[in-house]
Formats: sequence, C-alpha cells, structure tokens
Amino acid sequence: MAKVTLDIRSIESALQRALDDAATELLNLYKQAFELVAYTWPNETRRRNSTIAGTSRNKVDLGNLKNSTSVSRQNLTLAFLWSVDYAAIVFFGYTTTAGNSYPGSDWISVAHNIRNPEQAIGGACRAIFN
Repeated sequence: MAKVTLDIRSIESALQRALDDAATELLNLYKQAFELVAYTWPNETRRRNSTIAGTSRNKVDLGNLKNSTSVSRQNLTLAFLWSVDYAAIVFFGYTTTAGNSYPGSDWISVAHNIRNPEQAIGGACRAIFN
C-alpha cells in the first residue's frame, strides 16, 4: 500500500497565488467594462471632461469611478470595491425627486460576459498547478 502525504500549506499557498492572478485579470476586466458602450440615452450630454456623450454611451466621464476599482484577498476570498460615493447610484440607477430616471449600468455582468470568473480562476489554477 502506498502512502500519500499532502502539504496543505503548499496547496493553499498555490491557490492564493492563483487567486491573485485571477484577481488581476478580473480587475482589468471590470475597468474595461466601463469603456464599453453599455446603455442608450435619449439626448446628447456635455460631460464634465468637456466631451459630448451621444445617445449610445459608456460610463466613463472623468474616470473616477473606473479608477476607484480595487481588489483585496483575504485567504481564499476576493473582494472587489468601487470606492467613490456614487458607485451604487451608477450601478443600480436612480430616479430624481423631479421624476427623471437614470438607468443603472451593471459593469460587473458586462465583465463576466467577457470572461466568467470561474474560468479566470480555473485558468489561473491550471497555470499554477501545471
């Protein structure tokens, strides 16, 4: 009978490295998703950066929301954060007290349609363990 001994700490360390690699890939995908044309709007709008946003537009004006994207890893858990105070409003949309509605923009799903997180993590694990 053969005896197999596993070094659990080495396996966990390899998984953490794989998660770090996947986190970098996903972080870049979330930032990329802001640049994609994600919604339509009935009017042209002058943005704060002085450009005109047409009826088909992305969510990038000054880039503060996109650039606020960060990720942290605690053991085998990844947490992504968008740290500007209006991130939830942009994500979910909102209606003003005057009744004007602004659509939300789910940049997370846009990124996941480009690359599924499970595929990103699986690919990173294969790269580490092969």
